[in-house]
Amino acid sequence: MNYIKKQQRDSYPGMSARDVLIQWGDYLSMCSDLKKHMDDEMVYKPRELKRRHDEAVYEHQMRQAQLQADAYSAKFPGAEENLNEIRSRFEYENDTYRIIVPERLVEIVAEGRTLHHCVANTDRYFDRIMQKETYICFLRQKEAPDAPYYPIEVEPGGTIRQHRGYLDEEPDIETVKVFLKEWQRHLRKNMT
Repeated sequence: MNYIKKQQRDSYPGMSARDVLIQWGDYLSMCSDLKKHMDDEMVYKPRELKRRHDEAVYEHQMRQAQLQADAYSAKFPGAEENLNEIRSRFEYENDTYRIIVPERLVEIVAEGRTLHHCVANTDRYFDRIMQKETYICFLRQKEAPDAPYYPIEVEPGGTIRQHRGYLDEEPDIETVKVFLKEWQRHLRKNMT
């Protein structure tokens, strides 16, 4: 109970002891699923429960994304090779933005999960990549190249089918559209 009260005070102010206990139980369950050493006090009774809980959630999500992507790789052979094939023509950057072509399907799944997009939850995008009908690229802010921003679905000729940011919204859409038109001109020039 002392541990629960300490976590309630330090990590979960305003939360009831019962709710902190539920968080701790969820954390321990995830640690068990992740094959952590459950007899290690630093695992089963972390100093900062909320931080360790959130880390376990992220690790669990990435592991699930990897398993899902592995299934997609088996179901859609050649999709990753198709992405690697277009990389040199499709990648582009200016002073503000850059287009990145993912190397592995797990990156697409992780991007979709992070931004809460359907690209992480449906087969159709991976089938389209395998059939060379469309590709998924990532639009990133140049100052934060690893932070998901906009997944872009683009046809082989450079026509953009869709682009959406977090929760299917379109942050900074006016400057993004200017960059995407610039990128499309670059693509067309590279394809002739």
